[in-house]
Amino acid sequence: MVMACSVMAQGLKQTMKIPVEQVPLAVKKAFEKDFGPIPGEGYWEALVLKTNEGSRTVVRPLQYSFNQRSKSRKVVVRFEPDGVVTFYTGMNKTSQEESADSIHTDQTRKIGK
Repeated sequence: MVMACSVMAQGLKQTMKIPVEQVPLAVKKAFEKDFGPIPGEGYWEALVLKTNEGSRTVVRPLQYSFNQRSKSRKVVVRFEPDGVVTFYTGMNKTSQEESADSIHTDQTRKIGK
């Protein structure tokens, strides 16, 4: 498992690889709707926020991402936990819906702010 961490005043942000079985159904459905079937190659990551609440540690997902790399191509698709696509590069959307405030550069798409 690969993890990256950053400490915040309120908790610890941590990125970790997760199996596809741990990806929320809303995220998987959004991927399939916007980009087609989920490729077999590649891996999923979750960005989570860990906080201590009394004697418990609470882990809250902030973002999920699908990553795929080859010699000639890099694919990254990021989602909010409810399945909203926030960023993608290396893939074309199969659905024609685009956000009015999207920023477009080549095959890189940043949606929203």
